[in-house]
Amino acid sequence: MLKEKSTRRTALFLFLIGLAIGIYQGSVNDTFARFPVFLSDLFFTECMVFLAIGVIRLLGNMHAFTSASYGFRFVHKIFRNEQKNFGDAQKAKDEYLKYREEKPQHPEAKDYMILSLIFLVLSLLMIPFAR
Repeated sequence: MLKEKSTRRTALFLFLIGLAIGIYQGSVNDTFARFPVFLSDLFFTECMVFLAIGVIRLLGNMHAFTSASYGFRFVHKIFRNEQKNFGDAQKAKDEYLKYREEKPQHPEAKDYMILSLIFLVLSLLMIPFAR
């Protein structure tokens, strides 16, 4: 889990973002007085940050928006007059498949989802102490 250095840095950055959001939320809701409630909210906020990034990475792995980004790129070429000949359908399909294969995979998506689950469990474990 989190084997690459860049993945660890990204996870640390996401953790700090979640921490900042959780502290801000705690100050707005004034849950500092009840520390277990604050801690539960903080863990849940961390869970949501990692879940959001994990889902975005999973969608990227599934190439969910690749056709939209390729279409935007194609239209951009048309407006810049770089694409004058549309060619045949087979050539366009091959270019799209080449573009799709060049998109990077995000193997760390699973790690972010696991971290999200860990923070969710920690948040749920804090609920009995929040009473």
